[in-house]
Amino acid sequence: MCKTVRESVCFYIGNDEKNRYDFYTEGKHLKFPVMITVHHIRGYHFKYYFPPIDRETVETLTQYQENIIHGIIKPELLSEKPAKNDLPYLKTAIGKTFEEEVMNSKEDCVVQFYSDSCDHCTKMMKRFEKVASLFADDNSIKFFKFSSNTNDIDIEGIYVGWIEGL
Repeated sequence: MCKTVRESVCFYIGNDEKNRYDFYTEGKHLKFPVMITVHHIRGYHFKYYFPPIDRETVETLTQYQENIIHGIIKPELLSEKPAKNDLPYLKTAIGKTFEEEVMNSKEDCVVQFYSDSCDHCTKMMKRFEKVASLFADDNSIKFFKFSSNTNDIDIEGIYVGWIEGL
């Protein structure tokens, strides 16, 4: 099944192999045996965890693979917990809710993607907070910060551009 799809690699992990694949299973509460599909698209690797497969047919597994390729099944994305101490004019976007809060928003959204280990990002955060505060009373635009260290998103459809006048 996975051999016929160039963009995907499948891993069957049995009960006795749990420790060999820590990279794929770390932090996940999985029931073994499990099949993991890693789908490579647009330069990124997305992980999909098939529910316990001890009684699945080849047809079911093939349909699962097809659903991944056609976007019916969404990838497992890294996501931190929602922030509790956001500023009213600057929210924290997280992996699980990014599409809902940002991509499907009726308002325009400005997102600062940052890394906790990047000095430039830390310096820019203060400026970004200031710009967001200037728009605090404008209900037509939302500002978000997004940590790329603790979150993943499927980035197709994000427009990166310049805001005139800033």
